[in-house]
This record gives sequence, structure tokens and C-alpha cells, in this order.
Amino acid sequence: MKRTQKIKKSNKKNTMKSGFSLIETLIALAVFSIAAVMLSGTFASFLKRYTITKNEQVGAESAQYAMNLMAKTIRSSVIKTAFVSGNEILMFDNSAGKCVIYGYANGTLSVGTSNLADIAACTATPPLPNSPLTKAGEISDISFYGTPTAGAVIGKILILAKLPAGNAAQIQTVVSLR
Repeated sequence: MKRTQKIKKSNKKNTMKSGFSLIETLIALAVFSIAAVMLSGTFASFLKRYTITKNEQVGAESAQYAMNLMAKTIRSSVIKTAFVSGNEILMFDNSAGKCVIYGYANGTLSVGTSNLADIAACTATPPLPNSPLTKAGEISDISFYGTPTAGAVIGKILILAKLPAGNAAQIQTVVSLR
């Protein structure tokens, strides 16, 4: 009998020594909580920056697409200097036989076309830019500057697009008239 009592006492002592105390558990929980908060904060800031960068990239791609489309149209067009002003450019596209206008307003670059005979008809009743090429806010501003073809001097148009405030980038191209 004494032997069984000794075994029970020794088992009782062993169980008392194993495991963590309440204080140790609370300290471990606090350390892991602090680490989890720091990791989640880092992940949240990474995710926010990724979203901003992705939006800037989409805006830059949209602006580049619009610039390439405008350059293609301008290369085969007739343009009068009076109709290259700030945020709007009016031209007669010889390859498509259409009057084309590109305009920037309310944060959106738009294009408008109409089937008119020549540049004189375009200037008399220009179409309205009503088909958006970009979404609102993808381009913060766009400007057109140019000189027409006059005799042996080949005209050229400068297109300058500014991306939104978070991105200080500008995209520009110079297109020669043919």
C-alpha cells in the first residue's frame, strides 16, 4: 500500500511541475499579439501602396493608348493651326474621310467624329467629343501644340498628357503631319 501511495504522490508532483503558469501564458499571448499587429500593419501598408501603384499603371497605360490612337489619326490628317488649342484639336482624317476632334474636359479625354467633306466643312460645324477614350481621373490634363504644314515645311503636333497628382509623370509625343 505504501508503494501505491508513493507512486500517486510522485505522479502528482510531476503533473504539478509540467505546463505553463497563467502569467507565462499571458506574456506569450501579449508578445504574439504585438507581433501580429505589426505584421498586419505592414501588410496593410503594402497592400495600399500596391493598389495605388496599380491604379497609376492603369492610368499610364490608358494615356499611352490614347496618345498612340491620336498620333495615328494625326499622321494622316489635315489640321489648321487655329484648331489646335490647349485641350482640343480638330482635324480632317484623310485616310478615314472623317472630321475628328479630340478634347479633354472633366477629367476625361474624348473623341468625336462626323462624315464631312473636308477641313473647311469640319471648321464650319465641328463634331462634339462624345466618345470617352479614358476614364475620369486617369489623365489629369492634356495639351496640344502645333504648327500646320505650309509649303515645304512639314507641320507637327506636340501632345502632352499629365498623369494624376499621385504620379508626377508626363507622357508626350510629337507627331509629324504628312
